[in-house]
Amino acid sequence: MKTHGVFFQIVVCVGFMYSVSATAGEWRFALAVSYISGMNDVADLYSDNIENEVAGADVSSLTIPIGTSFHPYYEFDTGFGLGAGIGPAILLYTKSSSGSRNYDYLNIPVNVDIRYSFSKTGVAPYLRAGVRKNNTSGDYEIGDNAGMFYGVGVEFRTSSRVHLGVEVAKDNSEIEFIVVDQFGYRSGSKKIKPTGLMVSLYAIF
Repeated sequence: MKTHGVFFQIVVCVGFMYSVSATAGEWRFALAVSYISGMNDVADLYSDNIENEVAGADVSSLTIPIGTSFHPYYEFDTGFGLGAGIGPAILLYTKSSSGSRNYDYLNIPVNVDIRYSFSKTGVAPYLRAGVRKNNTSGDYEIGDNAGMFYGVGVEFRTSSRVHLGVEVAKDNSEIEFIVVDQFGYRSGSKKIKPTGLMVSLYAIF
């Protein structure tokens, strides 16, 4: 999957440089706020691990399944577009009352994508697909894999300088975490899709 991800990014970058020089179009800059369904899966794993690893642990977590992201893309007159993105950033902070340690997890994913918009003005539905790579750090994280993601959305293109958009996307990238069993041993691992289903609201400049 990592090989396919690198190849896809190379193809997108080469196509991007060629097409920008050959085809008229315009830059668009999208800021998004997203609901992230996979965040709860990560929080549950952390809570289970701490309770199994720390005797008498009373676990409290700060879990905010909302993240922000930035997605610039170049749209050609044909409706096709090429873009990249960073985020949504994911932060988990977990504390055990019976121990002196705090447990945290941070993920800042990046992506490249291709898209097609069905309209240049008014209500403009679009499709996009790409590769997303997680960049993680945390107490139980042991590896991350790139994965494909797919999105469908609509932009409301008005005459104003800023317009809005909404999108539903599915992210298949995974992170591998240590699993602590009921006896307190780190005996296995589990892969979780940290983003999973995303529902996003965009402001596009």
